[in-house]
Amino acid sequence: MRRSFKVRDRRMFGKRFLYLSVTGLAAAGSSFVLGEGPDDLDKLAAQAREVAADAARQGGGEEAGRAAKLGWLSQVSADAEGVFAFYDGKGFWDEIKESQLGQTSLRLLEENDVNLEEEDSPGHMVASLFAEEFIVVVGEGTPDQAANLVTFSEWANMVQIKSGVEMMVKQATGEFGMVDPAGGFFSDPDFLANLVAASEMPPVLVGFRLSDEATREELGATVQALPMMALAFIEDLDYIEVVEFEHGGMTFGGLEVDGEGLVAQMEEEDMVEGLEQMLGAATSADLLKSLEAKDFVVASTVTEEGIFVYLGSDKESIPLVLEGEESLAAGDELAFVDDYLGEKLLSVSWVSEQLFKKSSEGQTGLAGLAEGIKQGLESSDGLGKTDKLIELLSSLAKQEKAWLGMNKYQANGTVSYLKADGLYGESFGGLVDANYDWTTPHKLGSASDSAFLTLQYVEEEETYEVALDYIETLAATVDEAARLASELEIDDFDDFKEGYQIFNESFRADALKLWSGLKMSDRGVGAEGLLEIDLAGTFPSIPNIPDVLVEEAPAPRITSVVPVTDREALGESWKEIDGSVQSLLKTAGELSGNKIPRQKPMSSEKDGLKTWFYPIPMQTDDFVPSITLDESVMAFSTSKNRALEVLTAAKNAPGEEMAGVVLSINFAPLQDYLSTWYTLIDENQEELLTDDDAFEFFLEYQSDIKEYIDGLGELESLKAHTRMEDGELRSSWHLKTK
Repeated sequence: MRRSFKVRDRRMFGKRFLYLSVTGLAAAGSSFVLGEGPDDLDKLAAQAREVAADAARQGGGEEAGRAAKLGWLSQVSADAEGVFAFYDGKGFWDEIKESQLGQTSLRLLEENDVNLEEEDSPGHMVASLFAEEFIVVVGEGTPDQAANLVTFSEWANMVQIKSGVEMMVKQATGEFGMVDPAGGFFSDPDFLANLVAASEMPPVLVGFRLSDEATREELGATVQALPMMALAFIEDLDYIEVVEFEHGGMTFGGLEVDGEGLVAQMEEEDMVEGLEQMLGAATSADLLKSLEAKDFVVASTVTEEGIFVYLGSDKESIPLVLEGEESLAAGDELAFVDDYLGEKLLSVSWVSEQLFKKSSEGQTGLAGLAEGIKQGLESSDGLGKTDKLIELLSSLAKQEKAWLGMNKYQANGTVSYLKADGLYGESFGGLVDANYDWTTPHKLGSASDSAFLTLQYVEEEETYEVALDYIETLAATVDEAARLASELEIDDFDDFKEGYQIFNESFRADALKLWSGLKMSDRGVGAEGLLEIDLAGTFPSIPNIPDVLVEEAPAPRITSVVPVTDREALGESWKEIDGSVQSLLKTAGELSGNKIPRQKPMSSEKDGLKTWFYPIPMQTDDFVPSITLDESVMAFSTSKNRALEVLTAAKNAPGEEMAGVVLSINFAPLQDYLSTWYTLIDENQEELLTDDDAFEFFLEYQSDIKEYIDGLGELESLKAHTRMEDGELRSSWHLKTK
């Protein structure tokens, strides 16, 4: 069945993206005069349409241009489920080699016996495979096989966890009986039999374009010899045979594993009896019947263009166009690349919606761990009353499934290309993460030009509530597990038991009250968020650290900003938080025997922004965990000074309306930060490098470290923006170089 890839209306891109499209056509041989006014945009668009129409009259239109530019992708079958192509690896490597970072990396590789330049070296031979064009194609049926692989991986992890819990329970209760040496791998034979029955080797094709005949023949001979070398070591396996077959005018040769022959040899060598003991007679028979139908082919061919390697379950499913068939490039799936055909392409990839979905949605976070622990507890005795923990584990798995189930998946196409000012990338579709609101415009301004890293986003409030429930269930699960552990009679476990008892009796109520106050604060703030990491802070006066660090060392400053929507609600939450903090400190003082006096929050005000903080030793204006706010914005920061700067910028609406997730990284602050630290260490080695290993490491790699830090000066910034456009997820990024 043909899959369709939605081509969006790119008019929403604005002037910058229209400019990219037009300059791409210009690079292909067209001429444009760029203007400044709004009317010029219409003229440019009209010229672009005329050029496209002219190309269609002369060369078959966009599809013909696409096929000519995309190389082997134009020969991929329309039933392919995913493709990846990498172009002109040699040219890309030459660009890297011209940089200081590249030269340093190349020298270090050579020092470690990895030579990519000497023609006879193994490194150079491998690099040659990627020098012109490299392609990977997965064919029809891959989504289901990806889902099977995910299912097996999750199940295997769960089984291992279950077996681990059973072993721990035996040790904790003094039962040192036999433990399944296979770790419970055959505990569900029907599951394994059904999974084997559903599994096939999907068609996978890998291609390496090699124009140089000598290199092609040498590498091709090596690739084709590998299966024969393998066969020499496994000549007693009669179910493996040498095969040669034709496909699209190309002759492939390699090995084929015959399923019927495999089962026959298992029967001849009396392996079936052992299989029946593990799985049972009926399940074993089903498994063998499935194996009889499973073949596996690995083959390769050397053509006048390059080398192809194929893996699959049969010889007919190679995902290349045969005579009379339609290619993937002739349809809509790769239409996203049309705007960039005039650029110097580095890579193009496309993954169908089904492959993206089935290779992602079955993966779990903590649900697999929770299920394994639950099953391990259910099959064990001696831990006391575990019903509540089992119930919590089950709830945790269900909540995670509901949370992750809110994500959506779209077919995903990506393209990357090189320009004079760096590496660009565009992505169409992919994982629509339900944690973010992709369409609501940002209202907070940003001070990202002076920061190292800035991340701006808007949370999806419905998903946030589901995630919050999940976090609370996780906390309750950990607490209940700790309670059960504290009741076990295990040697050398007294400290843990005492610690849990102190928490349960003295801190639990106030900790819950603190959490309640933090949740209350959510009612007073908006869904938008801005996270900034700045590297221009000063080091706190930590006891026993060298004075040079306090006086000269830079330190990161982390600031998180949200809009204020209900100042009164924030005030109520603060009362709850402050009360619980005071009670926790009082309890800690009583238990330690050192009374901790009531901590009164301090405040300061500047330009209408009020900062609240608890006084702590070693604090400075540049290091004091604090909250700064007014009626419209609030920041939590490790630095009062930086919070004021960031909030001043945040109060100014962004100049360009943007939605989604925006990431900005500036490399100049990072280089300054690392350079300062390098100089401090270099000039104060005896004082700062007191550990012998650290001292020797610095001396050995000192020049390399300096070279890498200097090399960062060639990088300017990384900007990335992911948003929703006409129902399609879109991402754009640019690694800008100098």
